[in-house]
Amino acid sequence: MKTNEKEEHTSTVRAVAAWMRERFPPLITLPLAAVLTFSGQAGNPCPWQSVPATILYGWLILLALRIIDDLTDLEHDRIWHPRRTLSRGWVTTASLGWLAAISVMAAAALAVMSGSIELTVILASVYLPFFLFKSGIPALVRPFWINLVFGLLITGTAEASWGRVALGAFGWLAATGHDFCHSIADMVEQSGSAEGKLRLAAQTGIVCYGLSFVMALVALVLEPNIVMALALACSGIWLGRWLLRLWEDPGVQTARALYVRGFLAFVLPLAARIVGFML
Repeated sequence: MKTNEKEEHTSTVRAVAAWMRERFPPLITLPLAAVLTFSGQAGNPCPWQSVPATILYGWLILLALRIIDDLTDLEHDRIWHPRRTLSRGWVTTASLGWLAAISVMAAAALAVMSGSIELTVILASVYLPFFLFKSGIPALVRPFWINLVFGLLITGTAEASWGRVALGAFGWLAATGHDFCHSIADMVEQSGSAEGKLRLAAQTGIVCYGLSFVMALVALVLEPNIVMALALACSGIWLGRWLLRLWEDPGVQTARALYVRGFLAFVLPLAARIVGFML
């Protein structure tokens, strides 16, 4: 390889690494993939040899969706998020496009080797139309659609138990609620949205969170887990305080307060479920 080619390759790797640190940090996304893929499986036989491949599969799916979402939002982000790595051209669309393609192919290969390709087919059937017709999808519908991956990774297969389906609904609705709630800050900063629109987003997010916890309770009734029950109770009380503040004042500060808190409130009960079945 010539010197110029080596330098170009190194520059591309560094640029992609910079994008990942900014938009998809492995120290956060790998544990997330592990929680999503194993919280539904907890309590069922799972050979330890399959653990790395299962986590990697979930991580690759999330990575591909993150890339495609960023690429389809590029023109919008160049206006409202000009400092992002992709917006300022530090990483190229071609580099991220190739990474997304490789991620999808690698995930499909892992699914084929494990003999469970159906989840990949379901994910493809959900997200191909979403990204193809994204610009025409109503803003109120997009969060429900884009966050389906959280529920699908938890539920896993079409043969999942009703308890696992309920758990998947918990993850999906909570992720959707989080999306609505923390998007309020962007709505204010980017378009100066009227109070009525902000309140609608807040109320929709809060209702989604409420329904998600109902589905978690259904999952606990069908498949009891004392550790998850305790974590869910603590998360519900903790999150409820912040959601009440958002309900009373749907603005930038109350929305930003939910960036991390609203995410942990549904990830921690899922992690607790895994621990509960391990004890």
